[in-house]
Amino acid sequence: HFTPSSMTPSPNVMRAAAAQRTSTMRLGIMINVLPFHEPLRLAEEIAMLDLLTHGRLECGLGRGVDAQEFMRKKMPMEEARPRFEEGLELMRTAWTSPTFAFDGKFTQLGESTIYPRPLQQPHPKIWITALSPETLRWAAQQDFPVSSIFLPVERTKAAFDTYREAALDAGREVGPDHFVQCRNVYIADSEQQAREEAEPAFNHLFGLFTEAALPTSQAVQSDVDTFYAGESHAYYREFFRPFVTEGLTFNDLCAAGIMVVGTPEQVREQIVEQVRTTGAGHFMSWMCFGNLPMEKVRHSEELYAQHIMPTLRTINTPETLSALSPSTPADS
Repeated sequence: HFTPSSMTPSPNVMRAAAAQRTSTMRLGIMINVLPFHEPLRLAEEIAMLDLLTHGRLECGLGRGVDAQEFMRKKMPMEEARPRFEEGLELMRTAWTSPTFAFDGKFTQLGESTIYPRPLQQPHPKIWITALSPETLRWAAQQDFPVSSIFLPVERTKAAFDTYREAALDAGREVGPDHFVQCRNVYIADSEQQAREEAEPAFNHLFGLFTEAALPTSQAVQSDVDTFYAGESHAYYREFFRPFVTEGLTFNDLCAAGIMVVGTPEQVREQIVEQVRTTGAGHFMSWMCFGNLPMEKVRHSEELYAQHIMPTLRTINTPETLSALSPSTPADS
């Protein structure tokens, strides 16, 4: 919200449109920032979307990362976690209980119900976008799968390992299906072409995000710096690090695995290496970004579907993981 990168301030509206143009693919929302929503209304919208998609919906939720959004909404960041956890509790209660009452800190309801009910029972699958160790551990304890974006490969692996350890502490074993790794991906017929076309588009995308992390207004930037000053917000700073680090180049981002670019063979090799290192069972490719012309995006997607998707379907499945030797990265 509030920056030029905010092209879909309501992902639910976008999903409703996509539901009318597709018939078999599952459709996900990654994410609705729950503290910015009235949770009962959001529960109703998700139930509607589940019906509009004929049960093809997956629901991504998070507690928010952008200081400017919280400041402009005049919502203390300290409220993000309690609003998020309480809101999700209310949503699950509304989906699973024919009638219910709710007495939370931020929402109070007398005996209530929601219509329509979700088509998927007990509700659409819930994904959590998690950055901080606290959220990762909480998601593991609640058995919510998690997603990650904009972190280098080793940092992503460390985050997923934190989740695995917390799940084991809770007496729960988790597998690849609990993890989504998201990357910007661009494929062309040659490596030179892919880099020449992807770099300016990616720089355009980063330029939009930079305004969120590094506002041009000095007064706003001062507030943002104060907002991120505490250790409790360290992982929010880490999220924005690629957008604001001085001297960070396109090649650096590619080397860190944040951007995956090249020929079909090169991209396939990079993605396979990343998901084997992190143990992710799902790979989310963000392929339409920045100012890429749509015909180039479609060509990149066609190459991805033809050369990469068949391989990804064989990576980090229970069968392939059980066949890996104990020394392989995905077995960590």
